[in-house]
Amino acid sequence: MSDSAKQIMDIWTRERDHILETVAPDIIGLPAVMWESNMVLKGMRNEWWEEQTGTFPARARPAGSHPLFVISRSSLGCRVCPCSGKGRKGRYIRQGCRLEKTGRSMDRDSYVLEHLSFPVPRSLHLKKRPSLYGIVPQTCLAWRRG
Repeated sequence: MSDSAKQIMDIWTRERDHILETVAPDIIGLPAVMWESNMVLKGMRNEWWEEQTGTFPARARPAGSHPLFVISRSSLGCRVCPCSGKGRKGRYIRQGCRLEKTGRSMDRDSYVLEHLSFPVPRSLHLKKRPSLYGIVPQTCLAWRRG
């Protein structure tokens, strides 16, 4: 890990709650080293998803995007997956859910496509980093059986 990444991580570790409470709705370009479990991030291009999963999204515009959901976090990185408004079964984020730290609400049910999950190292560098949409409270996660 580079010195600058170590400095960012040190600041993030010490000041995380204060940073999120103060500026969360305005955070853009959040690096992977700062991603946490249950975060929803916006701005991940469909072409990036296709490179990572090989199959998703099936028929979407390459210039479009799908949210990223952080399933879990470890000292090495995160396990992430795409979210989609299209789905019939599985875990999903309920429409109307008020996200922590940003106060934003989910405008529709958003399926957490865990079958397309993969690990992302903390050192991941993206040309265009995603923006924080919010942190999903456990009470907003539900299951739908097909």
